[in-house]
Amino acid sequence: MDAIKKIKYKVVGKKIEAPNVATLLLSSSSGLPPYCPGQFIDVYFPEFGLFQGKSYSISSAPSEKKFSITVKAIGEFSNRLFKLKEDDAITGSEPYGFFFSDLENTHLIMLAGGIGIAPFRATIMEHLMQNSKRKISLFYSSRSEDDIIFKNELNLWRTGHPNLKIKHFITRQTKITPDKIQGRITAKCILKEIFSLKNSLKNVEFLICGSIAFVRDMRKGLRALGVSEEVVYTEAFFSH
Repeated sequence: MDAIKKIKYKVVGKKIEAPNVATLLLSSSSGLPPYCPGQFIDVYFPEFGLFQGKSYSISSAPSEKKFSITVKAIGEFSNRLFKLKEDDAITGSEPYGFFFSDLENTHLIMLAGGIGIAPFRATIMEHLMQNSKRKISLFYSSRSEDDIIFKNELNLWRTGHPNLKIKHFITRQTKITPDKIQGRITAKCILKEIFSLKNSLKNVEFLICGSIAFVRDMRKGLRALGVSEEVVYTEAFFSH
């Protein structure tokens, strides 16, 4: 396997998406590397004495002609990344990894927890910009409504795109707006969504992205439904 190429990136924009969550818009003097939705880059900070970088999903879509990552300040490393300002430079890898297949004839169900929405933002945006007819359902779990990342975009996407369905689940807020669902994502909710779109479990692919506990719980729920592991793609985020 060839060594992953390292790239010097420059922060050319920063947007606060939610408490302790920021999207960093990156550029490179050597030109932006090509990438696919669902890929990620490793970021390196030499002062941490790390031989390997920490991975962050690319949240922009290739068709946007830009390159961004979205980070939540959780631990020492991510706090360092979160605090970067415009014109700051960082070392990162070229994009790599493949999160899921791209079979247009399947119903794609995304199960996102917290910052796990980042790669899904890229995937959904790419499908919209390519005028894809693929059915996509996003189940997004957040602690509170204030913690919803990409809130404005998600609200815009909920209207005008008949093949895209978005459901918000709020786990730690008692009073929520009527368009949200209180509680956690359950197997029953997923099954209801599949049948409401007149699909069957044989024509569905699942993407799961979030904390280790979130991914574990979602996989357990899908197994209870009899979903084959062959159509379940996962990515777990570690706190760092």
